[in-house]
Amino acid sequence: MQKEFAETFKETVVGHISQHFLVFQMQEQERSRIAEELSDVILGRLDKNTAMDIKERINSAVEACTTILLHHITSSPSFKPEQSTALLDAVASFRENLTSDGLKLHEGLRESFLSGKRGPTPASHLLGNTRLLYEFVRKDLGVPMHGLANLHKWEGMGVGGVEGRTTGQNVSAIYKAIRRGRIGVVMCEMFSSYDGTRVVEKAKL
Repeated sequence: MQKEFAETFKETVVGHISQHFLVFQMQEQERSRIAEELSDVILGRLDKNTAMDIKERINSAVEACTTILLHHITSSPSFKPEQSTALLDAVASFRENLTSDGLKLHEGLRESFLSGKRGPTPASHLLGNTRLLYEFVRKDLGVPMHGLANLHKWEGMGVGGVEGRTTGQNVSAIYKAIRRGRIGVVMCEMFSSYDGTRVVEKAKL
């Protein structure tokens, strides 16, 4: 999810720079260079402020790009001093709209991944040998990504919770598979050259 967020967010930054700073006549190459630098700063800040709620995380990360924006635009030969007020207004609008779109993007991806719209194993294509264990836990044991209840703000929580099984029941399913040696079989395959499909099939027994 984080990988897709980063890739899509960079495109969002490019779009907002073109939208809010077109009047300052920056060349496309310059806009792309600024967008790349801003994206790196924002995504780097998001990785560091994980203790905050997502809205505050994104807002704080976007705020960090203000100085970079002002420096690049005011250093441009095409910038005129009489544009200073317009620039400050554009920066404020840029930050507000980028924060809003970043939040929408993040929440949309969370919903997509946690609800199962991407299937039970949306990260399989990103993994190497550990893919076998990941798919075994997600598919065979039926343990989903954790966080759907939190996404729904714990509304409608019953005995089984929003996800159908409680966290404890999911942990128990994994623990039971460990005790019965099913996970051991899959882990052996991760370090061997045997056919993964055949070994995982054995683990289902």
